[in-house]
Amino acid sequence: MQHPSDRLRPRPMPAFRVSVTLAISLAITACASRPEPSVEPDPEPEPVLQPIPHIVIPKQTQPEPEPQPPKAAPEKEQPPGVCAWSKTRGIATLLAVKTEPPRGTWQFFPGDKVVFHAVPDEASPGDEFKALLQTPMSGPCDDTRLVLFGPV
Repeated sequence: MQHPSDRLRPRPMPAFRVSVTLAISLAITACASRPEPSVEPDPEPEPVLQPIPHIVIPKQTQPEPEPQPPKAAPEKEQPPGVCAWSKTRGIATLLAVKTEPPRGTWQFFPGDKVVFHAVPDEASPGDEFKALLQTPMSGPCDDTRLVLFGPV
């Protein structure tokens, strides 16, 4: 029978196992201790300096002529602008007639607006006409216009 202390003692290893274990540990140690090849970066080439060309600016002997102002372009005729009118229907009364040039003084109701406008042939002071008063609101408009439709 075996003695109990024999169980705790390590058994001797066979010789081939020792040599295999030793070979593996040497290979691992050799790989771990082998220095890595040092990689040195390529030295940067020194910049090549190129000479700056020497430029000679000749002196001007004649003074430069003064620039002339640009010629104004001929004004083009602008198209007539849009004119906005306020239109009011009412009655126009002829107040007076002037012969040279033939114009009449008209009073327009509602609003009591006095307007100078041409006089129809058959009209005399005091006559009343149905009328439309056109007053400019915006744009390049003419003066107030009076449109007569016929006697009242």
